[in-house]
Amino acid sequence: MTTKKILLIVGGVVIVLGLVVALIVGGIVWITFSTIGKSEAAQTARTFLQRSEKLKSDIGEVREFGFWVTGNINSHNSDGEATLYLKVVGAKKTAGASVNMTYRNGREWVVVGASYKNDAGQTIELLDKYEPPQTVGAFVDDDEYIKELVEGNFDDKILNAHNLVLVTFAATFSDETARLSPKLTEVAMKYSPQVGFYIVYTDVNIALAERNGVEAVPTLILFRKGKERERIVGSRPAAELSRMIEKQLKK
Repeated sequence: MTTKKILLIVGGVVIVLGLVVALIVGGIVWITFSTIGKSEAAQTARTFLQRSEKLKSDIGEVREFGFWVTGNINSHNSDGEATLYLKVVGAKKTAGASVNMTYRNGREWVVVGASYKNDAGQTIELLDKYEPPQTVGAFVDDDEYIKELVEGNFDDKILNAHNLVLVTFAATFSDETARLSPKLTEVAMKYSPQVGFYIVYTDVNIALAERNGVEAVPTLILFRKGKERERIVGSRPAAELSRMIEKQLKK
């Protein structure tokens, strides 16, 4: 066999091996990005961006997202952190956004930071550093009737309150919580401002949930003068919630 033929064979083998390696690497990249894009973290990021009024005021209503979702998701035991980068297609323009999330004790992802690049190349923060972390689950509280509580204002709003208050301990991505939402809003509209209505997201306020003996969500606890008077676990009809409140109002 001549030297030329040997070189051609070796060259062919090298090319074939290069193609095989490229296919393997490409497959790994495809699987990795596809897995990230289909993850719960990615869905949490998309939902947050769809709801962001600051983002929509610039790019318009969010219509869709780019196919590729890049970034990293790190999980260790029951805790995790993620930073994802998404292409957001709005009615007026397209922007690149990043979303930082975390979860603790096996609970749902919570957005702790987010930003996007505007036309001038400036980074615009979507979550103010003084705001509490954002849950994006099915329960959407009505700011007019139902106020959100966190560890820092629970004692002032609940334990030091003299009137009757109903606190709902809820969780993101909970079917039971989603079923309760319209019923609770209906009751809140009926009894406000005679009764105060608050919501605590247990995903973010784990210590508050443990402190109040909450083992399942949603859990509704009725307080008067800082003391628990009655509690209900699970989604219940609006009429049942009204009866519980009426009973306490008569005392």
